[in-house]
Amino acid sequence: MTAKGMLGNATSPAPVVVALSTYNGERYLEALLNSLLSQDYPNFRIVVRDDGSSDGTLAIIDSYCSQHPGKVVHSRRFVGNVGVTRSFLCLLDHVEDGAYLMFCDQDDVWFEDKISKFMVRMREVESDRVVPALVFGDMVVTDQDLNVVAPSFWAYQRLDPNTADDWRRLVMSNVVTGCSSMCNSAAVVRLRSAPSLAVLHDHLAAILVARHGVVAKLAQPTMFYRQHLANVEGARAFGMRYLVTRTFYFLKVIVPRYRAMCKAFGVPFSLAVYLKVESVFWRLARNR
Repeated sequence: MTAKGMLGNATSPAPVVVALSTYNGERYLEALLNSLLSQDYPNFRIVVRDDGSSDGTLAIIDSYCSQHPGKVVHSRRFVGNVGVTRSFLCLLDHVEDGAYLMFCDQDDVWFEDKISKFMVRMREVESDRVVPALVFGDMVVTDQDLNVVAPSFWAYQRLDPNTADDWRRLVMSNVVTGCSSMCNSAAVVRLRSAPSLAVLHDHLAAILVARHGVVAKLAQPTMFYRQHLANVEGARAFGMRYLVTRTFYFLKVIVPRYRAMCKAFGVPFSLAVYLKVESVFWRLARNR
């Protein structure tokens, strides 16, 4: 299906807002922005919020805004460093009713048909726009110079994308990466009114939509997921060290987080049920 086949009506394709939060990202930002501007989808705009950069990031943003007025927009509603999660959530104010949202990291490279492929998949699973929907996809993992490290992020981290339909499993282990996802308008509404919880923006979006709507996967990678020393979040190879780290993280962070989530969503907390869900993770780990 071409982009023209995804029209919202006879004349206008559904709008997409690409939400980009930056912080000292001058090294890779231009490559990202060029890949965004090369998208074959006709109706999207890029809204950028800087989280207090001290390098040349702001100059790059302003240059692209000048070169591409209306297509690249610099959000100045909230100034200063507020942290990655709040920075992304600030950008929700720029998502108009009926628009689709795609989070974007400052150091990746999108394939030119990424938005189009996500829109096709979204339309396959979005039976009713009143119901929150989120589509998330696989990625090609690369080093800082875009040399391929792994053709599949999911395989590289031993993630099972099929667990994304259960919000309890998502609390335990998030398989949804924000920079490779799309939310519909109903999901954005949910995210705007989300409870204050100690999770990243993409984790929060995945849990909310899984709890109240539908989460679906797009198996085909649509971007290069660049890994370097400055990544806030990134890919880590699966192994014994990861398992040991995960055990301590589970005991100190995940169980309290699950309790807070249950309270926020009005669901009775049951450690026994949660441990059963966690055991699925370990069975998957042992079988790989």
